[in-house]
Amino acid sequence: MIRWSRDGTPMRSLPNAYGALAEVEYRIGRWDDGLTHAEVAVSLGEDTDRAWDLPFVHAVASYLHSGRGAWGFAAEHADAARRAAEIAPVPLSRYYACVAAAHLAWVREDWETVLASLAPLHKPPGALGTAGLDERVPWLLDAEAMIFTGRLEEAARVLDELERAVAEGPDDVARVDLWRLRGALEHAYQRPANAREAFLQGRAAAEAADSPFAQAVLELAYGRFLHKTASRRAAIAALRAARELFERLGARPFSERCEVELAACGVRAGHQGADDQYGLTAREQVVARLVASGKSNREVAAELYLSSKAIEYHLANIFTKVGIHSRHELASRLAGSITGG
Repeated sequence: MIRWSRDGTPMRSLPNAYGALAEVEYRIGRWDDGLTHAEVAVSLGEDTDRAWDLPFVHAVASYLHSGRGAWGFAAEHADAARRAAEIAPVPLSRYYACVAAAHLAWVREDWETVLASLAPLHKPPGALGTAGLDERVPWLLDAEAMIFTGRLEEAARVLDELERAVAEGPDDVARVDLWRLRGALEHAYQRPANAREAFLQGRAAAEAADSPFAQAVLELAYGRFLHKTASRRAAIAALRAARELFERLGARPFSERCEVELAACGVRAGHQGADDQYGLTAREQVVARLVASGKSNREVAAELYLSSKAIEYHLANIFTKVGIHSRHELASRLAGSITGG
């Protein structure tokens, strides 16, 4: 049953609140915290009878894991979002199930799958009854996939519609993505001067928006454009800026793309963080990260809404997989090796 506040609006459930927190942390670049809170949101959601929360919390978890290149975990959450939406087939459930699948395909640059995943949502912005930035996410994904599959006129129409829907405020993260896609579209139309101006507008928007990930994706796109238009020195600067931001986030698929572009510009590959070598599960990674940060078992249990016994069980598995015997060894052994999956 949905609980209502005194002003007549629906109250957030605890899983939904943690999912919303994780989503914000994804946007502002606090991905380690986001992974922790997404894990809490999923765990709480599975323990309640609010089936309509599960597509959302699984979608957010999928965003974070795919951003880190943890394809198995990301796909599991995207699939769980789809299954939950089938159980609770309300519009928002279907929305998050579609977006989770499309986002995973977007990270992989699988443009046809992006379009196929979003096909059920082909309605005017606002038709689904969602509010805020999330309402525009599928349309940004759709427009980008259209650009890279040659459907330029359709992409232009989507971007025009999105521009009317974006808030006037200069700090709206969606403005960064809109300018980035305007730049990509103008480049596809072979109008380099217009493309350059769009990317520069995107940079100005990125300065006002609090989203290092959106800024990094913009710099990567701008660097690719500059490289293709024979502006090698400027391309290297943009790609290095993007790589630095992605490496801070642990956004491995994106930092690898920067390395590919930089190599094409004649620049040696930079340092890459190690993969998770130990085969930890998503929950074990969260527990390991919290313990390595100095938290006690009781503090970790409280943060993850688990029992202390459960934390002890997870730690025993972690110690076995990593090959250590005490929590004091964990921080140094796992430094740089856990990237979210």
